[in-house]
Order: sequence, then C-alpha cells, then structure tokens
Amino acid sequence: MTTTFDLTNDALPSFASLQDARIQVFSTKHSRESLEDLVSNLPPEGELGRRKGLGMWILGRFEEAAALLPPHISDDVASFTLAMAYMQVERWADAQPIFQRLSNAYPEEPRPRAGALEARLEVHLATGAPAEEITESLRAEIATTPDAFQQSAEGLHLAGRLFEAERKWEEAIECYEDSSDISLAHRKNLFHLGRLAERFGLDETALEAYQALVALRPAQRNAMMNLGMLYEDLGRDQEAASCYDSIVKASPTD
Repeated sequence: MTTTFDLTNDALPSFASLQDARIQVFSTKHSRESLEDLVSNLPPEGELGRRKGLGMWILGRFEEAAALLPPHISDDVASFTLAMAYMQVERWADAQPIFQRLSNAYPEEPRPRAGALEARLEVHLATGAPAEEITESLRAEIATTPDAFQQSAEGLHLAGRLFEAERKWEEAIECYEDSSDISLAHRKNLFHLGRLAERFGLDETALEAYQALVALRPAQRNAMMNLGMLYEDLGRDQEAASCYDSIVKASPTD
C-alpha cells in the first residue's frame, strides 16, 4: 500500500524525502492538484510557511520557493532546498554561500559540495570572463576532494561542466555519460548531455538523455520541447506532437 504524502504533517527529515514526495505528487493529476490547493492556502509565516516553501519547490514553482524559504535558513532541509531553487532561477551568487555552509557541515555529502563549486562556475561565466580563469582553480580544488566525490554523479557532472565551459566537447559528453551511468535522477546532467549530444549529431544519446529527463516528474518544459524537436528531426512526428501536447496542457497560453 502506497503512503500518501502529507505536506503539513510529514516529518520531511531530508531533501531526499522531498524528492520522493515529488514523485508521489506527480504520479497522478489528482495528487498534484491536491497539493497545489493545499499549498495555495497555507500561510507564508512560521512552520507552515516553511512547508509552503518546500511545497512550492516540489511543484516546480521555484521563484515562489525562493521567496518563502529565506526566513528558515537555519533549517538544513529548507536551506538546501532554497539553494536548489536559487540555482533554478539563476541566482547563483545567492546559492553559493548556502551550499558552502552545508558542504562544510556535511563533508561526506556530494550534493552541497557540487552545488557550491557549480554556483561559483556559473557566477564566473555570467560575467563573460574567460572560462579558463576559473576552471583551472576549480579543477585543482576538485582534485583535493575524496575519490568518492570525484566519481559520484555530482562530481562527474561538474567535471563535464568544466570541460564544456572550456569547449572541450568530447570530454564533456564523456563525463555527462559517466554521470548518467551512475544516476538517471540528475536532471541538470541529463539536460546538458542531451543538449550537447544533439548539437554534435549523437541523436541516440540525446534521445536517451531527454527521455530519461522527461520521465522525472515534473517534466521540464525545455526538456520536453527539445525532445519534441528531436523527434521531429528523426521523423517521429506523432511522438513529437505528444510532447508539444503535454506542454500545451501544462501551459495553455504557451
């Protein structure tokens, strides 16, 4: 018997619990709509405000999560979720110190460490400065981390990001593939793999990456759009239409 996720009463002891809850919530239209109704009626303050912010992240409403969670920064689950929301809305400079604090507190956990390093990379790239000015120092820093981090899905994805920033496409794709071999739940890695593989005509690799990505609920609009266009390029028009139909149902004004 499947246990129904209860945002207002479940303990929510970890970020992994939120990810599991997201799978439950998006398993049916009814469960998603029920959470949307619940979250919209929660107050923005106090413990229920914290849960409202977490619920916004589960629903993929990252701007609203980023607005609600800062008062709860002392809570590790809320602060990590806030940093993840900041990354989604490209507030990398705000995400980096949160990830760094959590990385210091939990040195064996790969995700905060990877988040801190990737946020630094994004901040640098956003300035338009040459990638090499930071990739060398980040790569040296990664070399000092435990092998377990370097060989984790997060560590391999980060290595791929550094190669991609340096326009070393083949090396980047190889790292992204190695990361996806370890985990098909790393959304950002799957997106970078699909996009880069598609650019270089590796259609089967791109197709597998995008298919794995849209299977993760909620499906990302940009991934669904890219998959639809790839289906069109491959002459699989009915499948392309299905992707576009899913986008229109989720965003009727698109």
